[in-house]
Amino acid sequence: MSNYPSPFLDNYLASKINTVVYLPESPDHVTLAALLDMASNWGMRELSGVPQRMEVRFGEPGQVPANEVVLGQTSNWFPNQNLPNDAPVITLRELPGGYSRLLITGETTNSLAKAIDALNRPQLTKTFFGQQMVLSAPLNSKAAKATNIVTGKSGRYTLVDLGYAEDIAVSGAFHQEAVLNIPRPSNYKIGDGSYIETHFRHSRILDPKKSALTVYINDIPIRATALIAENAEQGILKVPIPGSEQNKPMWRVRFGFYHDLGIVDCSKRYDEVAWSVIEKETTVFLKPGKVEQFPEWGDFPNSFSDSSNGNINLTMLLPEQPSQEELSAAFKLAYFIGQNNKRKIKWHVQTASNFDERTAVGTVIAIGRNDDTNQWTALQKYLSVFPESNSGFHIASWVEVMPESLRDFDIYQIGKIDNDRLLYAFMYTNPARINELLNLALLSGSPLTGQVALVDAQGNHASFSQQLIEAENNGFVAWLNTIVEGIGAVGAIYLTVTIAIIAATLVLMFFMRKHP
Repeated sequence: MSNYPSPFLDNYLASKINTVVYLPESPDHVTLAALLDMASNWGMRELSGVPQRMEVRFGEPGQVPANEVVLGQTSNWFPNQNLPNDAPVITLRELPGGYSRLLITGETTNSLAKAIDALNRPQLTKTFFGQQMVLSAPLNSKAAKATNIVTGKSGRYTLVDLGYAEDIAVSGAFHQEAVLNIPRPSNYKIGDGSYIETHFRHSRILDPKKSALTVYINDIPIRATALIAENAEQGILKVPIPGSEQNKPMWRVRFGFYHDLGIVDCSKRYDEVAWSVIEKETTVFLKPGKVEQFPEWGDFPNSFSDSSNGNINLTMLLPEQPSQEELSAAFKLAYFIGQNNKRKIKWHVQTASNFDERTAVGTVIAIGRNDDTNQWTALQKYLSVFPESNSGFHIASWVEVMPESLRDFDIYQIGKIDNDRLLYAFMYTNPARINELLNLALLSGSPLTGQVALVDAQGNHASFSQQLIEAENNGFVAWLNTIVEGIGAVGAIYLTVTIAIIAATLVLMFFMRKHP
């Protein structure tokens, strides 16, 4: 058992994963939240490939030849075994055909959730020996370090805040690099004057005439400096975040080093003498401004913000009675999110028709059929497209689509909840279609773009973005605002005076023509 999650996850290639999770009929929200926690934890294991089979089923196990994870009640599975009351129990069994079954049981759903929480802690599972573990004592939860990515008026966070507890070393002669993906804090407006303060050091043996550090943001070269004796022990390079990249959800920061040693043998790496270090004190400073990030599907699932304890809190909204296919889609979605976010994810579950924004935690993700009026009624004020009781659809003016055609499209859209939290709505014609989309996403990333994306049965996409429509409609005002922001306050004064002089000249010419 200490090898968990093997064999239910393949340690080397996800395409070998053939695992079915079996749930009791009508599982409650606590059980479903624990199930999604497990899926995201699996996704964080950094496996490659698309699982051969990863699905959720109801009823008795053994329905298909596969590895099995079975969630159930302890007394049903071990009626003759004397176990502590309400103790979480984890049991591993071998099955015919070389498969395995992992029984995760508890007398209540809370004890079942505790068992899954234990399995989600790799250091703890290494101590699980034998075929059965009875977790009789309450589990000690390791408190996560409190983090708040945007702190202070300027918005300041270091690589340590992003999870890089140690310095980042790059070694070897000639071209070497380190790449970091730095998330832009959501719902935070920034402006010019935002920058990344790069702290670095390097080997003194490097040739100072030919060795350098160049920093790129989203593959745009921004700043460079020579690697010389003066910055060998402690170097600082201020790298401005260009205006063109300030609204991006993620900054791909590439630290490109050139380590020159003079005459070298190209068959050797020279790691011991040619090296540089990006220090964990490297800091991002965000100056408040007017540039905000418009949420788009191209950012998903990398746009989640941390809670105060360093976790990512997410709420899943499900149909009233989700089917096996819908729970399989929810499981794959949680797995996909785990693949793209390396911090602990804590799920909460609600029924979409009873959605309450006051109790929903973090970013909200909803799945359901696109024509289920009851499911989407509570979410209408956040959605641009939603079904109406007359079998039609409400469509925002900026989404240019014929209402009668929407029933044939899967509708994927992003909305903002009142307190600026995001809502991701997956509205499908049938659950098989969303499972196909998620299989594609696991293979090559999400194909969705824009704020509203429509996908037909053949996989053809159409996308719409509200801010692009608004920008096109703003015309002269938007152009003038751009000019003023670009030239600054002093330039704006000169522009205003120039316009006044031109206007006065035109008026004078008009009166001179009327009174020669």
